[in-house]
Amino acid sequence: MINYTSSISYDDKKFPYARVIFLSLIFMMASIGLFRSTPIFQNNHRFIPILTFLIFISFSIYKYFTKRSLFLKLKLPNSVFGWLALIFWEFFSILVIFSQISHGNNIFLGVGLLFILPIFIFMVIPYILISEKEVVYSGFISGAILLSISYLFYPPSGSVYYSGIFENPNNLGIISFQTALCGIFTIYYLFYSNKKQIILKIISTLFLSFSIYSLVISRSRSSLLSLLIAAFIFISFLIIKRKINGITFIGLFFGSMIFYFSYLREIIKSLILKKFLNQILTNSFLSGRERIWKTIISDSKLFGNGSDYFDEKLGIAAHNGILHFWGAYGYLSSIFLILFTISISIICIKKLSKTNFDNVFFSSVYALSFLSLNLAESLITFVSHSPTIIFYITVGFLMFKKRTDI
Repeated sequence: MINYTSSISYDDKKFPYARVIFLSLIFMMASIGLFRSTPIFQNNHRFIPILTFLIFISFSIYKYFTKRSLFLKLKLPNSVFGWLALIFWEFFSILVIFSQISHGNNIFLGVGLLFILPIFIFMVIPYILISEKEVVYSGFISGAILLSISYLFYPPSGSVYYSGIFENPNNLGIISFQTALCGIFTIYYLFYSNKKQIILKIISTLFLSFSIYSLVISRSRSSLLSLLIAAFIFISFLIIKRKINGITFIGLFFGSMIFYFSYLREIIKSLILKKFLNQILTNSFLSGRERIWKTIISDSKLFGNGSDYFDEKLGIAAHNGILHFWGAYGYLSSIFLILFTISISIICIKKLSKTNFDNVFFSSVYALSFLSLNLAESLITFVSHSPTIIFYITVGFLMFKKRTDI
């Protein structure tokens, strides 16, 4: 039986449902930038996510000042690696600004990375939220709604790739990754809460299955691999910490096998494995990413090639969050981004190794799997879609949230 801690099973009557709804709306609106260009979004494709992000920041500032009685007291990192991660992030951001100035680019990105994200997302949002539960539910609800809209307006037609309302299959895969991982933790919370909530458990399980199915038909191997990494960490630590007994594990195992052989086996075989084998036979295991990465490295400069490097010269995205900054803003900034990534990963491992890790369980698993996904997709930026915003919030929980804040 799971030893459920107070950090998870706090009084549901005090749960801020309005804030979860607000976060869900923010996550959905922020992800409009991932949609395909349609008459509805053609003129608002970039404007709506920027406006949404500004609303989110304004809301966090208002709530923080209200809660602090108009006295701004910034939180400090809760560990040595928290301090290192913050320092590395700030140096990374400063070097991005230097690069933008040297190339005559707008410094909006660098200023956002340097000031707004660390102060109002890393520090403020985790203080405002009661627990990770709000982020988990909001991520699951927003993702489930977006996937439902996608199937409603663009039903799968049996084509090789399915992207739905999204610009490309990788975007669908990223949202499906977010939905599935938040869904796993939603069910984790629900099944071991003090309430029955049978209908809610059934609906959540169905939407979790739905998100995994969406991830598979997107054929996004990087998103699928990141979800498998997250699931492995999730199950491993539940077993190691003896938070799951043998009967429950066997039930989960056979339930997963039934779902796989009933719905996913043929789909994975015909879509994922077929694509995987074809790319091995054609020496294109990384789908051409290796050629892009070689070009980026060969064009390396101290302060990069400018923010328009990928649009104007390469004509294609980096498909790697670190190499994106390497090519556009220089290898020096990327080195500090790598150090930040390593520091956050160490924090995650250290948090998970502690006896009472429930208050940052989701943050640790999500951050580790997101950072692995960032190695195949360019996800780190300022004005972000929901998977990246959730990552920034989890970073705040890991770096600044203390046990007494829970």
